[in-house]
Amino acid sequence: MFFFMDTQTQLFLFTSILLFFLANAMHGVLGKDGFGVIGNLIVIATGFYIGLWLGRYYGLSIRDFEIGVLAGLTGSFMSLLSLSVMKALLNRL
Repeated sequence: MFFFMDTQTQLFLFTSILLFFLANAMHGVLGKDGFGVIGNLIVIATGFYIGLWLGRYYGLSIRDFEIGVLAGLTGSFMSLLSLSVMKALLNRL
């Protein structure tokens, strides 16, 4: 079934499955300061693509696999960190 898909579609499906597991783990870690599993998934996926865009904007060669993954993961965790800290601060005010 998966052999009939092109490489980009297979990578997208594999990445979305990994992001779901990562979002589920972050839900267990963050608890009520997080956004739930689906909310964490959306924040992490959006941050990943923003990290790739910012890496390309600042001149990183994101065609290199290691640099692209590093830029994407940095963007995803920074977006999750900043939104979780803002939510925690607003809940405690």
